[in-house]
Amino acid sequence: MSKPKISMKEIAKIAGVSTATVSNVINKTGRYSEETSILVNSVIKEYNYVANSAAKSLRISSSHTIGVILPNIINYYFAHITTMIESYFYEKGYPVFICNTANDPEQEKEYFKLLDQQLVDGIICISCQKMFDSNLISRKIPIVLIDRNPVNTMNLPIIRSDEWTATYQATQLLIKKGCKDIIYLNSRGLKDIVSDREQGYLDALSDNNIVYNRNKVIKMQKTTSSVGQASDLILEYLDKGQNVDGVICASDNAAIGTIAGLRKRGFRVPEDVKVTGFDNTFQSEITSPTLTTIERYPELMAKIASQKLYDLIKGVDNDIKDDVVCSIKLIERESTKD
Repeated sequence: MSKPKISMKEIAKIAGVSTATVSNVINKTGRYSEETSILVNSVIKEYNYVANSAAKSLRISSSHTIGVILPNIINYYFAHITTMIESYFYEKGYPVFICNTANDPEQEKEYFKLLDQQLVDGIICISCQKMFDSNLISRKIPIVLIDRNPVNTMNLPIIRSDEWTATYQATQLLIKKGCKDIIYLNSRGLKDIVSDREQGYLDALSDNNIVYNRNKVIKMQKTTSSVGQASDLILEYLDKGQNVDGVICASDNAAIGTIAGLRKRGFRVPEDVKVTGFDNTFQSEITSPTLTTIERYPELMAKIASQKLYDLIKGVDNDIKDDVVCSIKLIERESTKD
């Protein structure tokens, strides 16, 4: 027969100590002897006492939890980052709330309010907002951004990849391979990422004296599958009789869709058109041809962001800058072979 539930006050009476001492032992705060700790914990175990974490959270305005907000949970890159963050904080004893916004800025705002109400200790966000509203959070808790940097007056720390270098190197590679009619297939998104990537493409063209043609910058909608949409957009471009011998894609899925569209019109990859992807997902290694792509090291970004947030929560100084730009790597595979 199980023992009846008892209060902290009753635990203190059985152990022969004060209620404050029981609280200190449970929360591992204050001063008490090892003997007292063993005694109190033995009573807690005997009576299967469980502290009221909800009441404690309200009292200290903290729940010892973390919130993660991301735009697309089925996206390999975002899912990979989230998994690494969750693993990091699990080891630290922090459960993680995962919030998927489906690239909806209004839904993101609602999640910020919800996490604030849940008294999370900190938030890591891959934002889809153009401007961050500082009034979303009623408490002063640390927030760290990954990958996307909306305009904000809070000077939030951000961990991001070198987007300009990524597309610059990819475009330079295609030019080196003899491509001159290069399409840039980008996604519609936050201004900083879109403009940094696009600028890398434009600068590579300029450095090689290739005239920019605005018709060769094609932007996908965020709400549609990038594989099917990329295929449709490439078909639409080709059916207008426009030339192409290279395509820079904003994701590996978009590159896979691009190759499918090119094949429908009789183009061979890489013999007729060379294609690059982005993010070095597992699909890039198993598709045919295998994809030349960009590695952005999501594990590293997640680790740095998690460490930054944890140290901010604990009030620990560290040498992690507030704007960390992680390097990228261009990985050459079959889709750009000579």
